[in-house]
Amino acid sequence: MVYKNSRRKSIKLNSKIREIHNYLYGNEGLSEEECLDEIVKLVYFQLFLNKKSKNKLIELHPSRNDFIENFKKIEKEAINFFNEKYGYSEKIKLKNNSLIYCYKLIENINFEKNFQDNEAIIFQNILNSFNRSGRGQYFTPDIIVDLCISLLEPNSKFKILDPAAGSGGFLFRYLEKLENNIDTTKLQEFIENNLYSFEISKKIHSILNLKFLLRYKKIPNSFNIDSLKHVDKYENFFDIIFTNPPFGTKAKIIDKEILQNFDLGYFWNDNSSGFKPSDNLRKNQTPEILFIEVCEKLLKPGGKVVIVLPNGILENSSLRYVREFILNKFNVISVVQLPQETFSPTGTGINTSVVILQKKDVRKKQQNIFYSKITKIGYSSNRDYVATQINTEFKVSSELNNEDASLVLREFQDFNNGINKFKNSYILKSENISSIRLDFKFYNPKYQKLKRNIKKGDYKRLGDLVDIETEKYITNLDKDTFVNYIEISDLNHQYSEITNSQKLKVSELPSRASFQIKTGDLITAVSGNSIGTEKHPSALVSNEFNNSIVTNGLAVIKNFKVSKFYLIYFLNSEIFKEQIYRLRTGAAIPSITKENLENILVPLASESKINKIEELIRSNYLSREKYRNSLRKINEGNL
Repeated sequence: MVYKNSRRKSIKLNSKIREIHNYLYGNEGLSEEECLDEIVKLVYFQLFLNKKSKNKLIELHPSRNDFIENFKKIEKEAINFFNEKYGYSEKIKLKNNSLIYCYKLIENINFEKNFQDNEAIIFQNILNSFNRSGRGQYFTPDIIVDLCISLLEPNSKFKILDPAAGSGGFLFRYLEKLENNIDTTKLQEFIENNLYSFEISKKIHSILNLKFLLRYKKIPNSFNIDSLKHVDKYENFFDIIFTNPPFGTKAKIIDKEILQNFDLGYFWNDNSSGFKPSDNLRKNQTPEILFIEVCEKLLKPGGKVVIVLPNGILENSSLRYVREFILNKFNVISVVQLPQETFSPTGTGINTSVVILQKKDVRKKQQNIFYSKITKIGYSSNRDYVATQINTEFKVSSELNNEDASLVLREFQDFNNGINKFKNSYILKSENISSIRLDFKFYNPKYQKLKRNIKKGDYKRLGDLVDIETEKYITNLDKDTFVNYIEISDLNHQYSEITNSQKLKVSELPSRASFQIKTGDLITAVSGNSIGTEKHPSALVSNEFNNSIVTNGLAVIKNFKVSKFYLIYFLNSEIFKEQIYRLRTGAAIPSITKENLENILVPLASESKINKIEELIRSNYLSREKYRNSLRKINEGNL
């Protein structure tokens, strides 16, 4: 019954807060963010009244003028109190009518004494719902927060930090785990002495503190600071860091005073002695890259960070220097790839992974690495998102929640206990990890098995069998001359043919128009979502498309040292597609580099088998070409 009453109160609170929000939005002309600011200020004010055991303002001062006068007087006391204790000194900016209307809705709520745990959680969710994204600070779904905390066993002796705390998801979940093991007094001591948060936004910082006051009656070591500017004071201080740093090119750091304090703020040179930072400062750097170095500076030797990172850091060839930094400064414990829809509740489909790193310590060597992949996260879009926690006790099938994060956690626990039989995961031996790539896909055992099987027989690199065009087309054609232009979508992946083209003037060709093709060349896609999948398009160039111009999303293959018809068979094989899928990088538009395409392994059959394949493919191509020529004659009336 207590739970039902608490639940009923929580629903009522939710309704009142939303009523205040809607009133301010409609009557004060405030933005969503401004509405949230005023709600937070009102709650701080009421919390002060509760703490000081003040009577209800409206009942004490029934007249409008008396109420406003007394409200302003008490507000000054509240500001002084919270400013002295927590550094919070925001003044309410509402018109008198709005102030009276909104305050009436919360005057009976005693946040200090009667705020039950369930109500506190509901109120946290209300605040979160108004504040889920912006400046690259993507709201971390509950199931991922829960996974990150569960991957490391909570310990009340550790110093814990989130350097991009937001509204405190990681910190609150850590405390919820600790609550099961220690009493209230020790929990509050832990909050005061061991729990830290850094948050650059003053508004979000105030929300975080308010949530702690409402839930635990304590505020941790919570600082409204930019983590990129304040690493010296807490260098080598923390045992554990949990963070989902702001990421994305829209929030690049351009401040030279910040960049010059980080090795990753400089360009790196690749020479015989490996990757090293140069003296050449970058013009900008993305925050998620700098946050990796922030975590390294803040951790004690042997300390661990659980960090959410875009997959580009783990796989893009241009970011290999970042992976060199990671392997030089950390031991990699685990990489867990997340589904693309993970951050869809905040309107982004960026591909990410949860990475656990341990700052190097002479006493601790790199161990085998746990790799895993979550395929289901309990929702597929913002529309069907619900807060989900993983099933840590495994008493209920995770199928009920349409998630397999619970399975991944169990397999990680099995890994730590020496059990190596997995469904979603695999173990990478420490000696095999390389800065070439750090992502889940690259080291997947199925690709290693494929590579071993290819090497059992005769094989060559694709680059040893053909030339791949690198020179962009040069033409003396007049800008008004028409040419055939071919995109990836003009290829039929089922028949390995070019089926369409656009007639464009040379002056109308898009900037991606790159290569000129000749009859007998092969072309294959090297960018786009289809590469490496069953719909990967390749084609043999027929007479009809001789001298056409193709997009840079297609590689042009020529000068064959093995039958082109055998190669078109290979380009349609699972062996080729699986290698491409392993090596492709990028989220929005996956692609594969020329170097990686040249390194694709081509198994070579016996000469007699190659001849049979060539004869079969050639005859089918000629039959289809004869068929198309017949149709053309009929359409032209040349029977």
